[in-house]
Amino acid sequence: MELDKDASFESVVDRLESQGLVHGRAIALGLLVRAGRLDAGMAQCP
Repeated sequence: MELDKDASFESVVDRLESQGLVHGRAIALGLLVRAGRLDAGMAQCP
């Protein structure tokens, strides 16, 4: 999956979950961290 450069965390989660992925939030977190968009130490998953 490619990330839009301005995609918000919630929009990425929505996109993943709309594709039927149960763990969309965790996947989005990983994608954004790998893309350098979030600091892994600061990112918290509820």
